[in-house]
Amino acid sequence: MNNLLRNNTDEVLDYGNRRLNELKGLSVSERYVIRLDTKKQSADDKNVLTKSDLEAIINSHGDVTKSRIQKLSRSPIVEDRQYSAELLLHSSNDEITSFLIELLNDPEPKVRNTAIKTAIKKHNNEVILSLIDNLSNALYSNQAMHTLTLIGGKALNILDTGFYRSGQNTQTLLKIVQIMGRIGGQRAKDLLWSKIDYPDKVVTSSVLLALGECGFKAGISQITRIKYAIELDIADIGWNLGALQEIGDEGNASEVERALRREIQNDIEHIYMLLAMLYDTRSIQLVKENIESGTTEGTTYAVELLDVFLSEQLKQRVYSGAR
Repeated sequence: MNNLLRNNTDEVLDYGNRRLNELKGLSVSERYVIRLDTKKQSADDKNVLTKSDLEAIINSHGDVTKSRIQKLSRSPIVEDRQYSAELLLHSSNDEITSFLIELLNDPEPKVRNTAIKTAIKKHNNEVILSLIDNLSNALYSNQAMHTLTLIGGKALNILDTGFYRSGQNTQTLLKIVQIMGRIGGQRAKDLLWSKIDYPDKVVTSSVLLALGECGFKAGISQITRIKYAIELDIADIGWNLGALQEIGDEGNASEVERALRREIQNDIEHIYMLLAMLYDTRSIQLVKENIESGTTEGTTYAVELLDVFLSEQLKQRVYSGAR
C-alpha cells in the first residue's frame, strides 16, 4: 500500500487511496459530508446532509440518530446502505443494532461485507445468529468465521445453539466447530466435548481436531471415551487394509485404492491427535516423526517410546493394529 501511495501516476495514487479507505472502513464515508451552507453545490457527487439531519445530529450530541440510520439502511442506493453499516460502528445507541441484522442479509455483497466487519464491535445475540446464518454462504463464510472468532467467548453459547438448529448442513456444523476451537478456553472445550458422540463421523473428527487446537487434555472421566475413539480408528484401518488386499491388482481399482490409502492415513493422523489428548504432546510428536522417517531405527525408537507410556490395553490394540 505504501508503494502504491508513493507512485507518481494519478491512476495508481487514486487506486491506492481508495484501497486504503476500504481498509480503514471508509469506502463510502468520504462521499457523505456535513455543510452548513446549502447554497453551494457539492463536488464529486458528495451527499450533503439536510438541515433537519444536521439538527438531529446536533441535538443528539453528535451521535448517529435512529432515523438517520433507518433512512440510509433502507435506501435503494447501495452506497447509502453500505454507509449505514459503517455509521453503525460509531453509534452508541444499542436500539439501532436491529438495522445491522437487516444489513447482514443484504443482497449486495459490499453492503453485507461491511455489516459483517461492523458486527465485530456491534453485536448482540441476534447479530451473532445472523453471522452464523452467513456461514452457509460461500461468499461470506470466511469473513463471518473471522468475525465470530474475534467476538470470542461471547459467541460460544450462541454458536452452540446454532449447531443444534434444525436444517443446518454439515459444512456449517464443521465451521461452527472450527470457530469454537479457534476461540478456545474452558467453555469452548466443554461445548466441544458435548459433541463427541455426534452421529456424523466427519463432524466428530472435526470436534476432536478443534479440541486438539484448544490444547484439550482428557480428564479421568474422558479417558475411556478417547480410548474408544482410538479403537474405532484402529478397527477402520484394519478394515481398509483388508479391502486393499481384496482388490489386489485389479486394473480398475486404482481410484478405490487411492481412496482407501487416504482414509488409512487420515485415521493414523487421527490416532496421533487422540494420543496427544491422553499423553505428553511432545512425546507423541516424537513418535510420529520417528515412524514417518521410514527407517528401522526410527520405528524401533518409536515403539520403545510407546511402550513407556501406553497403557497395557492400548498397547495391545495399537500393536495388533500395526500388525
